[in-house]
Amino acid sequence: MKIVGWTATILVIGTLAWLAITSEVAWLRGFSGLLLLAMGLLIGLRIGTQSASAYIRDLQRLNKVLSDQQLELEAANQAILNQAAEGLARKTSSKSA
Repeated sequence: MKIVGWTATILVIGTLAWLAITSEVAWLRGFSGLLLLAMGLLIGLRIGTQSASAYIRDLQRLNKVLSDQQLELEAANQAILNQAAEGLARKTSSKSA
């Protein structure tokens, strides 16, 4: 379905460009030019919106990955702290014995 939409858009733009270039009537050339401008703005807006939504999806994926890594690092830190506390407790108990 996308290919049909792109083909129709290209045909409409081509027709408007042809009218804007070859028309003898000034108002028709101006109207075609305005329609080309409007289509260009709408197409640019659509492309910009798609780019922005893709960027947001990438940021959300990155945020999820970083969140998972943060949880892993917190677990590893806790394990290291527990090992250090056990080692310190052993040293303290062996000195006092």
